[in-house]
Amino acid sequence: MQNSRVVRRKGLLVILIALLLAAAVLTGAGTGFLAARGETGIFFVLLLALLAAIPFLAYVLYKKKILPYFSRLEDANLELHIKQEELLDVKDDLFIKFLGIYDVNHAANSHRLYEKRLKDVADITARVMEADACLIYLYNKKKDALVVAARNDHHQKATGKVRIPLGEGIEGWVGRRLDPVMLRDFRSD
Repeated sequence: MQNSRVVRRKGLLVILIALLLAAAVLTGAGTGFLAARGETGIFFVLLLALLAAIPFLAYVLYKKKILPYFSRLEDANLELHIKQEELLDVKDDLFIKFLGIYDVNHAANSHRLYEKRLKDVADITARVMEADACLIYLYNKKKDALVVAARNDHHQKATGKVRIPLGEGIEGWVGRRLDPVMLRDFRSD
């Protein structure tokens, strides 16, 4: 229904433009013909008046019908362009995340020492996730606690020394429930 209404509106606009152009051509031809014959009667004056009115009618048609139509088209085009940019941003973000997954997989399966591989995984994960910190905890079955095995920041001395009992704090909660959690500000949680 909406589509047929738009088609009718476009058709009416094309017909109005064609009629205005035909009127301009016929009026100009008629006025020129009468001027060439030397006739200056009432019909000649009427054609001259109509010839003078055609630019005004064209301006009115432009202002009332054509300009709003093209303004809507420009707005729709701008909206589509914005959506396209958003989709490209999402695509780029997903591609970066995919490369991060590839890098993590490569780092985890490299020939380097286990501790260095974990540190690489923490570095890559923090970079891809745009996080300030990434800590990798391993579960120590004997002590029923999580131990920091790797981190991306400069506090490497804490690696292997910091222990969090299972169920305590955010890390312990995640370790107990085995559910991921993402916090914007972990200090206030």
